[in-house]
Amino acid sequence: MQALKEHVLKTKRRLYILLYFPVYLAVFFFLDYRKLPLSEYTIVGTKLDEMIPFCEYFVVFYYFWFFYIGLGLVLAYLEKDGKNYYQTCAYMFTGMTIFLIVSALFPNRDFLRPEVFPRENVFSYLVGLIYSVDTPTNLFPSIHVFNAIVVHVSILNCSRFENKAVYKWFSRFVVVGIILSTVFLKQHSVLDVLTGILMAGVLYYLVYHVGDERFLTRVEKYDKNIIAS
Repeated sequence: MQALKEHVLKTKRRLYILLYFPVYLAVFFFLDYRKLPLSEYTIVGTKLDEMIPFCEYFVVFYYFWFFYIGLGLVLAYLEKDGKNYYQTCAYMFTGMTIFLIVSALFPNRDFLRPEVFPRENVFSYLVGLIYSVDTPTNLFPSIHVFNAIVVHVSILNCSRFENKAVYKWFSRFVVVGIILSTVFLKQHSVLDVLTGILMAGVLYYLVYHVGDERFLTRVEKYDKNIIAS
């Protein structure tokens, strides 16, 4: 506990950038609950979506996403080397900002959710809870898919898992499950998923390759405690 306290005091500047989250959530909920006529929405959907069956059991992966995102950020924050943490935040927050811009300029929605669940069980109940608080709007690209990939990349770059393949393979399993959950729960179209993956790929290249050294130089000016790896 003492070591954790010392780490927080030494790296408190890392926490300031997390203030992005309340700003993001405020904008997200404003966009999600704004009242727009249906004619202003772009309907997202493909023929493939109609072929994918609803499967409530994937709700386990969908809910696990929240824990997975939080765990990934905490693990990156706790590293002595702050490079992975700052890259993870830059990667994640850039994608989330792009998502908000797309949602604001191009409102979109789908009509994939089943009117009646094919089975009544605890998993269907949990899906119903999601449906009750999350509107079927602003889905493109899938931020659920994007953030899961961001955290997986962060875990692959985490020093504590450098020689622990089992954790990396478990993370791969979780990411695949999360991606599949978005379409099997009818929360997202295949198009949302594919654009989420595409955005993750493009931003990964920009953050971890194109801007790697310049980014680290800027971060070192902000946080003197960062250790270049």
